[in-house]
Amino acid sequence: MDDDDADYMQGSDDEDYGFDYSDEEEGNETASADVENMYYTAKSKKEDTPEQALKEFKAIVDQEEEKGDWGFKALKQSTKLLFLNLHRPSEALKTYTQLLTYTKSAVTRNYSEKTINGILDYVGGGKGGPVEVDTLERFYQATKKALVEAKNERLSVKTNLKLAKLWLDRKEYTRLSRLIRDLHYTTAGVDGEDVAQKGTQLLEIYALEIQMYNETKNFKKLKEIYNASNAVRSAIPHPRIMGVIKECGGKMWMGERQWNRASEDFFESFRNYDEAGSPQRIQVLKYLVLANMLTGSEVNPFDSQETKPYKNDPQIKAMTDLVDAYQRREVHSAEKILRDNRSTIMDDAFIKSYIGELLRSLRTQYLIDLIKPYTRLELTFLAKQLNVEKDEVEELLINLILEGKVEGRIDQVGMRLELDKKQVLEKQRYKALEKWADALEGIHTAVNLFLPRLFHSGQPALARKARQNTKKIPELTKKQQAAKARKRALKAKKSIYDPEKMTLADAIAVLRAVEVTSPNSTYELVIKTAMGKGSAIPKGRYALPREPKSVSKDRILVFAEGRQADEARKAGADIVGGPELVDGVVSGRHQATLFLCTPALIRNITPKLGRFLGPRGLMPSERRGTVTEDIGDYIRRLKGTSEWKGDKAGTIRAPVAKMHYPVEDVVKNIRYFLNTVKKATGNVRDPAAEKDSNSAPKPVNSITKVMLSSPRGPGIQVSDF
Repeated sequence: MDDDDADYMQGSDDEDYGFDYSDEEEGNETASADVENMYYTAKSKKEDTPEQALKEFKAIVDQEEEKGDWGFKALKQSTKLLFLNLHRPSEALKTYTQLLTYTKSAVTRNYSEKTINGILDYVGGGKGGPVEVDTLERFYQATKKALVEAKNERLSVKTNLKLAKLWLDRKEYTRLSRLIRDLHYTTAGVDGEDVAQKGTQLLEIYALEIQMYNETKNFKKLKEIYNASNAVRSAIPHPRIMGVIKECGGKMWMGERQWNRASEDFFESFRNYDEAGSPQRIQVLKYLVLANMLTGSEVNPFDSQETKPYKNDPQIKAMTDLVDAYQRREVHSAEKILRDNRSTIMDDAFIKSYIGELLRSLRTQYLIDLIKPYTRLELTFLAKQLNVEKDEVEELLINLILEGKVEGRIDQVGMRLELDKKQVLEKQRYKALEKWADALEGIHTAVNLFLPRLFHSGQPALARKARQNTKKIPELTKKQQAAKARKRALKAKKSIYDPEKMTLADAIAVLRAVEVTSPNSTYELVIKTAMGKGSAIPKGRYALPREPKSVSKDRILVFAEGRQADEARKAGADIVGGPELVDGVVSGRHQATLFLCTPALIRNITPKLGRFLGPRGLMPSERRGTVTEDIGDYIRRLKGTSEWKGDKAGTIRAPVAKMHYPVEDVVKNIRYFLNTVKKATGNVRDPAAEKDSNSAPKPVNSITKVMLSSPRGPGIQVSDF
């Protein structure tokens, strides 16, 4: 159904379905039927005899006493016929101007807006052949004048945006700048305005402006507009608009050699173009692949869910092969791909401007791998291997030497690269000796701290023992010897070698000295708590300021429906669903390390899952906090944290730092973990937990002992906890 059939289906807003007709009404209906017949007769002649159809459309307009639907439709067909078929834009402008006078009262507002938008689309779309710029501008000026008289501000803004797009396509930047300035006035704040609508309109203006500055290479203004568009919050833009903004932003970051930020923006642009169904997504995907390679990332950009469907697209296949060659560091394969796919890669001016940078990076990596086994190489040999000129190889080597990636020098007389392997070995030797000296200094410091205490605590006992040895020891009876043996056994239970308490700083120094040969060893903190009768085993979660090991990621399964299910997915839950997931959990199809549930569904899942998850400690429960209304917030709090848990005796063990960490970082980690345990065991008030919970305060499990140890070192009791 074309737009004219839609006209026929639309009907009139003033139809009367009564059954009483006067002679005058019958005459009007007959006249209307005659006009309708004339309109469809003229329309049927558009293809074969356009001039005759044009005359008949004009006759319909001329015979109208009052402006009505059929005259409006005839003028619309005349404009279309003159512009698209007969290529007479000046005459089309006259009929269009006459059509605009009908919009005030002859037809409905929605119908007139639809017609005007349709005409401006084919006028600005270049479908009628080459048209003078002044003629095109008069089309838009006539439209704006009519809309101002009709007080239709919304359509007036849309018309200006269409005109701005026309000037952008025709590279009329002076006219475009003036029009953008006028469009900005329409977004000025007015009380009671629709904020979201104004924000959306502002982003459309920014999209046009950012394209203009990108094409004119005005990167300073481009960055200002890019930052301003990111600051707009109250907007619901079309994905195509955000695709344009992010694409230009990615090109801006590429110009600044910020490859990672460019890759992020190109990905966002691709995602928005893909959502809008725009063909520009293919081109932006090429830009994304280019930026990803320049970052040096080992991650294949086609591994993501959004880009994977396009991996085998004919236009993308060349870029896919280029990524594979880059990751394998096969410079010759990459050059062959570029030669064989010039139309899909090198014909794009933007990609072409960065191919040199890409090949330079690839050749640099290839060169580093190539020279590793040698001590001396001819530059001509390297140039032949890279298939480039000798001067280019020399430039690459100079940069590598200056950056410290290659130890050597270039003999410009003999045109050779001489690698100084001895110098590298000497540096490694001195570095090892320096490390050894630092370790010995650490041992010396630790011994100086530890020996005085040992001496003062042990000297009186040694002196007494020496004095006793000078006296004559009397012979003991068997009974006395047995009593002495019992006394000695009793003392043995109370070992005189119980470790002495130290400050945290001293304990760290001693363990660091013991582990001098193992810089990657880990400090372990042991906290002993007094478990009262009926006390729960202490446990909690923590994220240290500097983690000694990679934090394992929980696989989260959430039982939720509706809004809470959406929040769980946004927060990063791996599996989300309702009671239908229960069978999958029992069968092992759905596996997770953490199960969460909403209060509304807990009764539905408990009968089947209680016996299955309960013994494993995974069953959601209100006591553990895994049955909650605020699923999204709970998941966000879990991200990047690890769980700690005491044993049945209330002893908590956790790795807190690596030996090679600076002392300040080790102390900070230990203090942080101690504070976390104190809050969980009730030794320190936790205002956040009290605010979130309406239950009674938790019982206090007092901390009785804190010890710091290492794999090869002793357990040292810490005094200042």
